[in-house]
Amino acid sequence: MEVTKMISFAIYFLSDFLWLMHHKAIVIRNKFLFYILQWTWGILANIFGLIVMLCLLTKTKPQKYGRCIYMQLPVNWGFSLGMFIFGHKWCAEHEHGHSFQNAAYGPYFLTVIALPSVIRYWFREILYKMKKWPATEYDAIWFEAQATKSGNKYFERA
Repeated sequence: MEVTKMISFAIYFLSDFLWLMHHKAIVIRNKFLFYILQWTWGILANIFGLIVMLCLLTKTKPQKYGRCIYMQLPVNWGFSLGMFIFGHKWCAEHEHGHSFQNAAYGPYFLTVIALPSVIRYWFREILYKMKKWPATEYDAIWFEAQATKSGNKYFERA
């Protein structure tokens, strides 16, 4: 158990360090760089986000939210694909943080962050509802903590 905690901490620390040193502050501060990275390095998630947005145009109206396009849905959760955010308003700031991750991680965002995030969310929801696994902090895993920190940092600056 102790080794697992040490490995988890090392991965969390390393990912946060790399994010801070190379991308986070620069992408949050520089609007131009954010959009350039979204539509070059992070274009794959944005294409999927654009397709989802176009499919939902008959159900909801897109709005500007920070640097992203937000579409409110009648659900109690949310997700982002590139700079497109879908879901409930209460999680939009966190999802905005994922948009910074997309700009930084680019094509790796979908496999390193988005897919594990979706699997983890629904796994936790199902097990929690079955009362077989106690609820943990949502930000207990590095990519969710990073998204929350990035979203918070951006909206403190805005």
